[in-house]
This record gives sequence, C-alpha cells and structure tokens, in this order.
Amino acid sequence: LPYESAASTLQGANFAVAREEVDSDQPKGTVVDQSPNGNQLTSKGSTIRLQVSKGPTTEAIPDVTSQSSDSARETLVTSGFKVKVVEQDTDDPSLDGLVISQDPPGGDQGKPGQTVTIFVGRFTGAPPTDTTTTTTP
Repeated sequence: LPYESAASTLQGANFAVAREEVDSDQPKGTVVDQSPNGNQLTSKGSTIRLQVSKGPTTEAIPDVTSQSSDSARETLVTSGFKVKVVEQDTDDPSLDGLVISQDPPGGDQGKPGQTVTIFVGRFTGAPPTDTTTTTTP
C-alpha cells in the first residue's frame, strides 16, 4: 500500500505509526515491510513501524565505445555494472580490441549490478578480393 493509506488505516485503528525510509525497487512511497507484522496481536496505542521505499535507484551507464576492452570493462565495473564481452569480427584493423558498440547504450539509466554487453572488434583481415582473369585469344 502507499504509505498514506497504510498510516491512515493504522491510525484509525488507534495505533501510532513510525516511518522508516529504505532502499527498494518498489515505487517511491510504497510500504515494503512493517513491524510488528500484520495479523500479530499488539495492544492499541502501540507503535507500528512502516518501512517505506525510497524508490528504485538507477545510475547513468557510462559510454565506453571506442575504449579498449580492458579499459571499458574497468570503467563499467567501477560504476557498479556487470560486463559481458562479445567479440565482433571486423575487417578494419583500427577497431581491433576496441569497443564498437554496447547494450544498453551509454547515457541510459541502469540499475547497479545490471549487465552491460560490450561488442569488441576482432580484426579478421581484409575480405578476399575476387580476382578473375580473362584472356582473349
């Protein structure tokens, strides 16, 4: 329940209410726990402690494109994210070992501990050229 509804109900039943803000993924202002628990006997006038969500916490995901794989991984881990590395073949030697793209993109909001996939270039050489020689008599 929203805090206001829960507090009103408890106060209407002659209980005192204490509010405690806690971290939670639940929407801000939602009661996520109470003490004593519901359906427990307690005397009228007792204080019921309601733990209320501060709201979900998110953080901007760093943009690590064009960084080396190691540097990108370190940046993301330091920012509280998990990293998944996917190698992506490229025929451009300047992209070898660099982050070509990421998902979710840099600047998006993410929850700490969320996995960010980085796509790292792996130089495979230039594609073979088709050389067909024809001679005319």
